[in-house]
Amino acid sequence: MQCNIVNDLLPLYMDDLTSEETNSFIKKHLEECQNCQNEYRTFKAELSNSANRNNATKMQEIDYLKKINIYQKMNFVLGAIISFLFGACLPVLKVGIPVLLNGAVPDYYLARLQIAWHIGLLKMTVSGVIVCLIYMIIMFIIKKKLNSKTSRNSQP
Repeated sequence: MQCNIVNDLLPLYMDDLTSEETNSFIKKHLEECQNCQNEYRTFKAELSNSANRNNATKMQEIDYLKKINIYQKMNFVLGAIISFLFGACLPVLKVGIPVLLNGAVPDYYLARLQIAWHIGLLKMTVSGVIVCLIYMIIMFIIKKKLNSKTSRNSQP
């Protein structure tokens, strides 16, 4: 009869949810009864295995979230680089479209380019930076909207 009571109270005892009187009763019974000692050891081993599995699962989830975070950062940087290169090409297109339409580079474009090539590079850089900043602002706004939606959905 006492073994049944101890077996019923053992999970509560393991979690320190029993009173002092019950604790002393269980300790005394565990010292005297070999079967209940074995049950106690088995239960304790199962708890430690369960805790280890939970820790391993949490570590895998953390690793997965880190990989997602790194992937998102890499995509952001790659998008910024591509947008900069696209923006830097805009001034080149300004020169390239008349070439495509006329079939040749007009002499005044060549003369302007030879004299002020550094201004052309500056225009390319400024244009690239502007497009890159626009991209970053848009990505920041999208991320903020997604975070606000997920935080709203996670609240009870």
